Amino acid sequence: WLHELGKRLESPFYAIGGVNGTGPSIRSVYIASLYFTLSSLTSVGFGNVSANTDAEKIFSICVMLIGALMHALVFGNVTAIIQRMYSRWSQYHTRTKDLKDFIRVHHLPQSLKQRMLEYFQTTWSVNNGIDCNELLKDFPDELRSDITMHLNKEILELSLFASASRGCLRSLSLHIKTSFCAPGEYLLRQGDALQAIFFVCSGSMEVLKDGMVLAILGKGDLIGANVSLDDRVIKTNADVKALTYCDLQCINLKGLYEVLDLYPEYSHHFVQDIQQDLTYNLREGHETH
Repeated sequence: WLHELGKRLESPFYAIGGVNGTGPSIRSVYIASLYFTLSSLTSVGFGNVSANTDAEKIFSICVMLIGALMHALVFGNVTAIIQRMYSRWSQYHTRTKDLKDFIRVHHLPQSLKQRMLEYFQTTWSVNNGIDCNELLKDFPDELRSDITMHLNKEILELSLFASASRGCLRSLSLHIKTSFCAPGEYLLRQGDALQAIFFVCSGSMEVLKDGMVLAILGKGDLIGANVSLDDRVIKTNADVKALTYCDLQCINLKGLYEVLDLYPEYSHHFVQDIQQDLTYNLREGHETH
């Protein structure tokens, strides 16, 4: 094709009319070669620089096949990268659509709709749609307890757990869950059966009874009731309402009793110490804090 290039550039390799041709310049040959290579790799060529001999055609076929494979590899990887970048965003919109469809199908009132959407959007912004419990459930208990101890170290460092053995703390950490409460939402209502002991990681809450504010709770406060190994049903004596966005860690009482049964040497200390460590005691009939 160099001879064809020479003809097109009017600079042939042979004599025309008695004048010796020196062929295209080195610069023109390299530019034409680069143009042919790139047009073949990035598409199927344009034909203005084309193969003529069998060897040139075989070479062109190989270059075009390599170009097709490069296209598939590069664009396939770019597509996968973009999908990974927007996977969370797509999941968020899917979950939002499911939530709105649920609200529409069940004809929920506007107030409930607003509360549900606000709660979903806020919790998503906090954890980015990652459910820690679902994520960790397939891990072995040994590894899962180490992870949960790290995640819940703030509550486990309370003086209430100072006398607990490491094995007791590891078992207890598996029963600690994170929770979230939006402003205006009730964490507990008077007369509810208490299901957990709550530790306020951030935010502010108020304790109400008959419309009167009994206490304001903030970061580092412990909400619950004094525990009895005999009387395990606890009814709350007041409402607990969030004033701001609140992050909470809660120890499930059922799991707590299971751990105390496994570690009786610690259960006696826990029953005594929790009465001093509680910021507000919600046990029915107990009015001091």
